[in-house]
Amino acid sequence: MSLVVSRWSLVVSLFFSPSFAQLSELNINPLVNETGARPLGMGAAYVAEDDLNSILYNPAGTAWAKGIELSGKDTTNLSALQVYPFGQGSSFGLAILTNSLSNIPIAGGTADESNNVVHLSYASKLSNLPGLNRLAAMQKVSCGIGIKGLMQQTLRRTGRLDESGSGWEMDAGVLWKGAPWWRLGVSLLNALPANTLGGGKINWNNSTAEAIPSMFKAGGSMQIIGDIYSPVYNEYYGLLAAGEVDFTASQPLIHCGIEADFMDYLFLRAGLMQQKTVNGITADINLGLGYKSDSGGVDIAYYRDPVKDEKNLLISLVYYPQSWIVIKQLEVRRPVLETDDPIEKISLADNLVISEPKLTIFGKAKNEVAVLIDGHPVYVDEDHTFKTRVPLDVGKNLVVVEARWEGESKIWKYKVLRKAQVNLAQKDQLIQREIETMVTLGVVEISGKAGFNIDAGITRGELAAWIAKANGLPIPAVERPNEIVSKAEGEAIFKSLEN
Repeated sequence: MSLVVSRWSLVVSLFFSPSFAQLSELNINPLVNETGARPLGMGAAYVAEDDLNSILYNPAGTAWAKGIELSGKDTTNLSALQVYPFGQGSSFGLAILTNSLSNIPIAGGTADESNNVVHLSYASKLSNLPGLNRLAAMQKVSCGIGIKGLMQQTLRRTGRLDESGSGWEMDAGVLWKGAPWWRLGVSLLNALPANTLGGGKINWNNSTAEAIPSMFKAGGSMQIIGDIYSPVYNEYYGLLAAGEVDFTASQPLIHCGIEADFMDYLFLRAGLMQQKTVNGITADINLGLGYKSDSGGVDIAYYRDPVKDEKNLLISLVYYPQSWIVIKQLEVRRPVLETDDPIEKISLADNLVISEPKLTIFGKAKNEVAVLIDGHPVYVDEDHTFKTRVPLDVGKNLVVVEARWEGESKIWKYKVLRKAQVNLAQKDQLIQREIETMVTLGVVEISGKAGFNIDAGITRGELAAWIAKANGLPIPAVERPNEIVSKAEGEAIFKSLEN
């Protein structure tokens, strides 16, 4: 038993070192930066997400990200993030942060604090490793590492000499996309034990050094409502839920949040975020709002800052450069393009109305993009064009076009209405549209290539069936042809319609 306890103590001492002696009274850890309006709007439950902000929460998530983000709550607390993908599910990330707080209440007076931090990160899918590139499952797993440099940490306190320090640390993480609608992530922030390779500590100008405390994050996220891969399909609304536990030297902290989207461009967020303050652990409700387009967006978060224990408003501006073409040269493969629009052109338009029994779909896809229509693969020629014919039912049809590349997929859904073809005499052309509508809706049935004669007579049974179908009433199966339905049976049908 004593051996087990001693080993656990060794693990704790290596990865969850005590807080900074110089900064503990301010509750500051300059190399754990939970910022970004989207993460904070969701309670900072972000270890299983995969966008720009993953640089700060789990570097493995940047394997699926690209773009530029600028965030700030005022002119002295700013961050700039960039993720540049360079093919085959690999990416390079850069983050520059500057933080400054003044008039922080402490025993005997106040304190001012400021720091500048630089993050460098690299992430890649496991399919890039030799021997794993043929395994489709490895496209769903990414690993990432980050190197963080504390360029300058300054501390001014009432009645004490000003102090400054610097140091560096490392982050590591793994992200697993188990399915298109759920994922799991783990990360270890400040992974280096003190004095390892000269890192894991802050070196102060008074010739002292302090260990940098670590934080282990584990959690997941689920797209509960969303596209056809989600448990609940909805074309117009979506709901994402995320949660994680952050393990520190003091006690675990719980983060959870939700994000509701409307038409995939307007987002409402809320989250519960536990934080450590000088007065203990607090649990606060964070709120967020976002707007997103193909080229960028803006996010706003309302949250509590744990250092001064006050509410703040953070704004993030995001830009997705459409001109970033990602190329990786291989001897036996063409360059790989990884962009937000894997299909450049397509002949389809939403709410399309046609009369033909088959719809011809053609277009052009980016290099090495696989195209599926209604779940069936479509042959893409060497010039990246494709053409196929899709059978349609009379009435409403939903045509689903999917592009797959780099283990990812993007889906477009098009509504197509196939009108029935009706042959009318020349003198009846003026009412052809009305007749075709009745046939399309199934009110009037035309078998085979038979035409529709507006002057032809109909039986009482046929008329009753038309009236019932037009009113959406169920029609019982008739075992005998309409022309031999008895008068009594016809009267009974009309009586049931009147009731």
